[in-house]
Amino acid sequence: MKISIDKKMIPLSHKMGEQCIVPGTCWIASIFPTKLSLFHREALSSEEKLEFVWDLKGPFLKFTVFLDLEKQRIQVSGQTPEGWFRFSLKGSSDGFFLFFEKVPKKRCRYHYVSNMRVFPESQEAFIEEKNFLKIPMPLKSKIPSRFEKLFLGDNKSQEISSIYKRLDWREIFPLWFYQGQQVPKVCEEYFGTATLLASLEEEIRENHKKEAEKLFYALFVTSFQDLLVPHLIDEKFQGIVASQDILSQASPLIIVQRGYELIRSLFFQQKKEQFFLLPHLFSLFVSGRMIHICCDNLGFLDLQWSKSMIRKMIFYPLKDFEMRLHAPLVKKFRLKKSKKDRGEVLSIEKVIPIEKELVYFFDRFQK
Repeated sequence: MKISIDKKMIPLSHKMGEQCIVPGTCWIASIFPTKLSLFHREALSSEEKLEFVWDLKGPFLKFTVFLDLEKQRIQVSGQTPEGWFRFSLKGSSDGFFLFFEKVPKKRCRYHYVSNMRVFPESQEAFIEEKNFLKIPMPLKSKIPSRFEKLFLGDNKSQEISSIYKRLDWREIFPLWFYQGQQVPKVCEEYFGTATLLASLEEEIRENHKKEAEKLFYALFVTSFQDLLVPHLIDEKFQGIVASQDILSQASPLIIVQRGYELIRSLFFQQKKEQFFLLPHLFSLFVSGRMIHICCDNLGFLDLQWSKSMIRKMIFYPLKDFEMRLHAPLVKKFRLKKSKKDRGEVLSIEKVIPIEKELVYFFDRFQK
C-alpha cells in the first residue's frame, strides 16, 4: 500500500512584468523579457533592490514564467529573433543563483543596478550559455528537507490567469499549501488584508466550515495578485477590508505563511500523541491525499480519503509512543504492521502502541 501525489506544483504565467516570490526567501521577483528586478519584502520598510537588464533584441515570443515550487526556483523562457533565452533563478542562505540554459548567440551583455552596500551601484558584464551567475549576499532562507503535499483531485492547467478566473479551492489550496512552506518567518502581526486571518482562525476553531470557506475566498481575492504574490492592501478596492494604517514592520508574506498553517488544520491536527484526521473538511473536498505530514518529532504520515471519509493511512514513526486517533464518522479500522500482515480490526478508541522500527498501515475505515 502506497499513497503518493504525482501532480507537480508549477504555476505559470505568460504576462510580461509578472511577479512571484523567490522560493525559500523573502524576496519578490518582477520579470520582464529583458529585465529582472528583485525586491526585499520581509517588511514593508525593506528597501533593498537589485535590477538586471539583459542586452537582448525583441520582440519576445512565447514568453513564460514558471514558479517551480517543486525545485524551489523560478524559470523564465522566451524566443527572440536571434534564438531562445532561458534562465532559472534560485535563492539560498548564500545569495541568489542564476543559471542561463539558453542565450541568443551564446553570449550577451548585461548590467545591474543595486541600492545595497554589498554591491557597486552599477556594473556591466557578460552572461554566457550554460553558465552560472552568483549574487553572493546573506539571505533569510527556508528550504525544508521534506515538504508536505496536498492533492484535492484537480488536474487542470496551472496557468495563473485561469486559476484566478475559476477560483476553485481544489487547485488553489494545494499551491498555497506548498508555497507557504517555503517562506521564512516574518512579523506575525496582522494588518490590512491579513486581518482576515484572525477571523479565519476563529471560524476554523469553532468548526464553522461555511463561514471559514467564505473568509478564505475574501482573503484570496483581496490579497493575491500575479503568480501568488500577497498584498496587505486590497488594490482592487472590493470593500471587503476596511483601510487602516499599516506598520512598517508588517509583511504581506504572513498571508502565505499563516494561510498554509490554516489550510493544514482543515485536514490534520495534532495534540501531543493524539492525531485528528480530517477535523474540518470542507464539503467540496470529497476526495484527496496529503503526504509527508510532519507529526512533530513522532514521525511522518500519509493520508488518503474519498466520499469525505478517511480510507488509507500510513505512519512512519521516529520514536516509540502510544497513538490515539480521532476521525469523523469512523468507528473501527484495520491495522497492519507490514504489507504482508493480515492485520487486526481495532476500535477508533483503541490506544495504539507504536514502535519506531515498524511502518504502520491503516485501512478499511468503517462507520
